[in-house]
Amino acid sequence: MRKLMEEYGQERYDEGYEKGIEKGYAEGANNEKWKIAKSLLTRNISPEDIAISTKLSIEEIKQLNLKN
Repeated sequence: MRKLMEEYGQERYDEGYEKGIEKGYAEGANNEKWKIAKSLLTRNISPEDIAISTKLSIEEIKQLNLKN
């Protein structure tokens, strides 16, 4: 890490680190949406209602349903 900071500068390193954190949170939130959708499908909640709750598309939910 120190070499990266020296080569690209502290500011660019910090910017990249922050973007990495943001990307990690976004991926984690997306994974949570899928877990919730799968859980709701097992409770026989309609794909339309799941789409409203998770912001996933109905097509994405139907694909998840096919995997079960």
